[in-house]
Amino acid sequence: MKRVLFLMFALAVSVVSFAQSPEKLAKKLNSAIEASNNPKKAAKYATWFNLGEAYATAFRAPSKDVWPGMPMDQVKMIWGSQRVISNEQREVQGVPFFVDIYEDKEAYYNQAGVLEMIVVTKPVAEGDLLQLAFEAYMKAYELDTKGSKREELAEVAQKLKDDAMNDAVTAYMLGDFASASEKFEKTAIIGESPLLNAVDAMAIY
Repeated sequence: MKRVLFLMFALAVSVVSFAQSPEKLAKKLNSAIEASNNPKKAAKYATWFNLGEAYATAFRAPSKDVWPGMPMDQVKMIWGSQRVISNEQREVQGVPFFVDIYEDKEAYYNQAGVLEMIVVTKPVAEGDLLQLAFEAYMKAYELDTKGSKREELAEVAQKLKDDAMNDAVTAYMLGDFASASEKFEKTAIIGESPLLNAVDAMAIY
């Protein structure tokens, strides 16, 4: 039992140690944007792939290493260095939730203490980060004329699709059905894009 607790503690420490501050992430994103605006660098696959990664990382930063289905104690362990500003009881569409409020997000737990959703209130950067990541990956796809990076692109696109789906489900659970519809559509667009179809199409060929 002590060994299990020690391993869980070590995992939490390692997660916190590798977490990057919003300022550092924003700086990396701005650097990637600048590179994409450089005519010489903009002709390279790596420039656009890195830009996609920067946007995707910025989108995931507030909820990094945590996802719905985790018990509250595990979430608090992983986010140990982040202070809970306050907490309160809320009812969403007739469903009661216990909500932990952080500087950049709100964590919604059900009555069993299991995380149901994460609502980001202060993103790392402005704009539709998922859409911008998708557009950057698509540009990288266009520059991969030899098709040698298709598998790499499919892997990141699948993660992006999962992000879009989680985002859509969160909007739906909050009762924002118009936003949820748009986000479900975005999920479908990513799934039907060449980024994810490429590997299967090549395999069939």
